[in-house]
Amino acid sequence: MAATIVPELSGVDEEVWRRTEALITQGLSGRPDAMVRQLVLFIRVVNVLAVVRFLRPFTALDDARRLRFLSSLENAPILAIRRGVWGLRTLVFMGYYGQDDVRARLGYRAKSLGWRAVRQEGADW
Repeated sequence: MAATIVPELSGVDEEVWRRTEALITQGLSGRPDAMVRQLVLFIRVVNVLAVVRFLRPFTALDDARRLRFLSSLENAPILAIRRGVWGLRTLVFMGYYGQDDVRARLGYRAKSLGWRAVRQEGADW
């Protein structure tokens, strides 16, 4: 599901996956156990819904169907499903784009100090 949300993940090496998973794990570490269980349940529900719709699990779908299916779930009439998609998306974004080398490659220069850091360093943009 992560590679459907961030297509760049489909071509990365094992180290990038490890760092992605580590950041997601770190992000979930401070959350209640019930929330983590809900995330696991949501991923299982997505697979079941894919079987109902396509007669195969999410992991067996081609990339285009995976993307269309997740897009349809983010607009589902059931609030819990929409929240699940957005929560999963947030975690995957954090896991991938939260890596220093990925941010540097993209040219992302935000600092934890926000605009104060830009003023301190002298903006070049």
